[in-house]
Amino acid sequence: GHLIFTILGYLAILAIALLFVFLAPSLLIETTKISREHPWKSLGIGMIVIICGFAATIILAITIVGFSLAMILGTTLSIALYLSKLYAAMLVGNLLIKPKKMNRPKLFGIIALGGFVITVIGIIPYIGWIATLGAAIVSFGAMCTYEKVLYDKLGLNKL
Repeated sequence: GHLIFTILGYLAILAIALLFVFLAPSLLIETTKISREHPWKSLGIGMIVIICGFAATIILAITIVGFSLAMILGTTLSIALYLSKLYAAMLVGNLLIKPKKMNRPKLFGIIALGGFVITVIGIIPYIGWIATLGAAIVSFGAMCTYEKVLYDKLGLNKL
């Protein structure tokens, strides 16, 4: 039972990876670069955003007026956290393989390898979930950092 869900989870990440590799490869590459170059900063930002995001969701859910916003925020956070597994797979794969020239098939292969390694590590009792959670939080923090970089690059802070 558990093994089937683990395999299905890995296949789901591969399906999402295929979408991202063809629609937004630079997003994968740049976010991974941030998490590789600044792992502790990414971990800290990831923890802060997760804690504050879920606290805000709970506070909004308690109020009648903010309940709709709480649902939107909670859903957005959940999707972003799920996507952080994709970026964590890219990070781990990129630590193992560093091709001289990147293309879409290599990018997908790196994610497939990293996802496999994370899945296998996740199976290890007691410590597996800690390692996979740590990689996901670092990747989530890198995602948030890259969002800020894009925000600044596009000049949206001047609106």
